[in-house]
Amino acid sequence: MRENISNALSIVNLTLGLVSLFFIFQELYLYASFLILIAVVIDMSDGIVSRILKIDSDFGKNLDNLCDIVSFIFTPAMLSYVIFRLDLSPTFEYLFFILIIFFVVSAIHRTARINVTHTPGIFNGMPTTFNGIIFPILYITNFFSFYIVSGWLIISSVLMLSKFKIKRPSFKRKKKMVEVEATDEEEEEEKSSTDDITPLPIFGD
Repeated sequence: MRENISNALSIVNLTLGLVSLFFIFQELYLYASFLILIAVVIDMSDGIVSRILKIDSDFGKNLDNLCDIVSFIFTPAMLSYVIFRLDLSPTFEYLFFILIIFFVVSAIHRTARINVTHTPGIFNGMPTTFNGIIFPILYITNFFSFYIVSGWLIISSVLMLSKFKIKRPSFKRKKKMVEVEATDEEEEEEKSSTDDITPLPIFGD
């Protein structure tokens, strides 16, 4: 039952990405951008819920990664291509299409890599979700120019293919550690009462 909650959030993420594609083909680019941003929030909520409920499912991870490819890779790529294709010469259109292919392939390669080499608590290369933030913000803030988007497609592709590692932010409290240290203090106090030896303070206070 708990796994279904996390999987349902992934499906919502996917649905938002598909609806965003519909808006793109209807030339409602602003609506599409906002839907991509909402999908990012849903994707982050999915991860938080999984950690709170202690859900660790291979199916759920693969489903989430596939949904991310649609919402944060394929949809922004189509947004970029549809907006610029009519204003580009045939040569630049082909070059831009090659950039988009490179971008999508890089994301799929990263997803396949982390599926087999996943390290808990570590980002291996730039997460695909980051694109779900950059592309909509560029459009909403009127920085969605051909050269800026092309530059980001290259940078994003390289960062996703790279193997640099970033530690995920952790909000877990060290409650168990404190309890263990408290237990150690109690054991030392018991020993001191029997051996008449004053224990050294653990925290150096």
